[in-house]
Amino acid sequence: MKFKSFFLFCLFLLLPNFAGACDFCSLYLASQTESGSAKGFYLGISQQYTRFGTLQLEGQVVPNTIHQYMNSSITQFYFAYGVNDYVGVQINFPLIHRSFRRPFNGSIQNGSVTGIGDMSLLVKILPFRKTKEHSSFYWKILAGVKFPTGSSAYLQEEANEVNGGGEMEEGGESDLPESGIHGHDLALGSGSFDAIFGTSLYGRYHRFFGTLDIQGFLRTPGSYDYRYANEIQWNAGPGAYLLLNDVQTLSLQARFGGEYKGLDTLGSAVMTDTGMTSVYLGPELQYTWKKYVSANVGADFPLLLNNTSLQIVPDYRIRGAITGHF
Repeated sequence: MKFKSFFLFCLFLLLPNFAGACDFCSLYLASQTESGSAKGFYLGISQQYTRFGTLQLEGQVVPNTIHQYMNSSITQFYFAYGVNDYVGVQINFPLIHRSFRRPFNGSIQNGSVTGIGDMSLLVKILPFRKTKEHSSFYWKILAGVKFPTGSSAYLQEEANEVNGGGEMEEGGESDLPESGIHGHDLALGSGSFDAIFGTSLYGRYHRFFGTLDIQGFLRTPGSYDYRYANEIQWNAGPGAYLLLNDVQTLSLQARFGGEYKGLDTLGSAVMTDTGMTSVYLGPELQYTWKKYVSANVGADFPLLLNNTSLQIVPDYRIRGAITGHF
């Protein structure tokens, strides 16, 4: 008997920018068979909601006296095509909504921003796979590019700050606290073309499996000469199939994940409030029906958030997706 299952994973990739612990970098890859690839068309939608409600200064929690927050919702529509069992392409089209509260220009600002993010195009290659009845293994690599399709208007705040444009993010004479939510957090796009690269490993033995995903982003200068820093993201963890047969599967996985991102720059100026090293842990449920439908839902909770300067950082993330294979 030959067992089939879809493995859904979310590599923290590429929407326009990076806002505290990779909220903007969620690059969703369409589901694959356990062999790592499949011929045909994929169409789907993924959703990630992140709650930012904690202020940290150099990795230490500080009082959030005016209740600053940012709620970020990222919906990705994606289309993929498997040329054969070894090569595939995928297009991601993100829609972003963020609501926030922060001190800005001498008063408390309650606002929201909605629009398309930066699209991405990926090529996926499967250089090695081995599938048996009771075990399977694959190695996959990917490369792609991000296009500057999202609005980068909020990056002007960063340019004003560096060039002395005078937006009083720290509250000015009103004695409001410093803002942990900045223009680079709210921008929907970076205005830059960026490179994506990564690799994935999957192994299964009977009902148990494990995964390892690593992804990197090479950034270039974008709008206002603002350059988001290069970053590396990873996730890994063990899992088990609660249901495994020829028609459907249901699995539960414990996912460890993390990111490392350096400091952004604007021209020759270094933006000190943009660095992050993070580690997350959370569960993920994955369901498949034959080779036609796959879905997942999961959550991420921070174990480590080591940020630079003052930033608003995530309290949790909730994510899910559904994919159809034609």
